[in-house]
Amino acid sequence: MKRSLLTIALGVAVSVAAACPASATPTCVREKQPFALSSDTMHWTINIAAGDDCIQGLRWSYMQIYSVSVLDAPSKGKLIVVGPGFRYIASQSDDPSIDKFKLRISGKNRRDLGESILEIEVRVDTDENYAKEKRAPKFIVSETAALADPANRLP
Repeated sequence: MKRSLLTIALGVAVSVAAACPASATPTCVREKQPFALSSDTMHWTINIAAGDDCIQGLRWSYMQIYSVSVLDAPSKGKLIVVGPGFRYIASQSDDPSIDKFKLRISGKNRRDLGESILEIEVRVDTDENYAKEKRAPKFIVSETAALADPANRLP
């Protein structure tokens, strides 16, 4: 009896979890060019709405990242290094000026050890239409999730 009740509860939980759509941060780095870990310097641009965040991985399929360090911190937003990537959180301010930061990436490109400098320019767009259009949904209630709840079923 306990086993069948546990199986039913697990089935309902999986149904509810499957019914909730996943959401991700939209791509905020446009047309990024790969760095080569060969003492090169690359320039990327982030387009983001005020108050939003950008999570960006730095590893390409053919390389290993050993360390990511901040050379120049952003002056307006907040930067957090997360493993082989970073998270940039834009300021809530209506200031449309450009923010910049610089990262040093060390690792191995195929078999060659090296490092690259990544200069990132952040353009914060305060236009409300842009912000609504680009912002990923945080949570969407699905009708199928409500139907999975036994209390909401029709007799």
